[in-house]
Amino acid sequence: MFRIIVLIAGLVILAGGVVLILLHATTIGIELAFIGLVVSAGMVFERARYQRKLRAGDLAGFEKTNEDFIDPATGKVTETWYNARSGERRYVPTDRDPV
Repeated sequence: MFRIIVLIAGLVILAGGVVLILLHATTIGIELAFIGLVVSAGMVFERARYQRKLRAGDLAGFEKTNEDFIDPATGKVTETWYNARSGERRYVPTDRDPV
């Protein structure tokens, strides 16, 4: 929900910048349009950046923990994998049915 609100705010700022450019307030219009474009593009592309799929090779050096949980966003059982060397944790969705 927050992502949608920020995207809408970015689009409103972008539209405001375009209106100011059309009204010959060029400097502030360009600045607002640029800020709106950056915020909107960030919201559109960040989802693709952080929603990448894990492949089998991505878990090299990781060990499975006993911390399985049901992801509230997907409703899938998710396994927790831990890399003792770096301290990184990865969460991998499974095909198991929730109990």
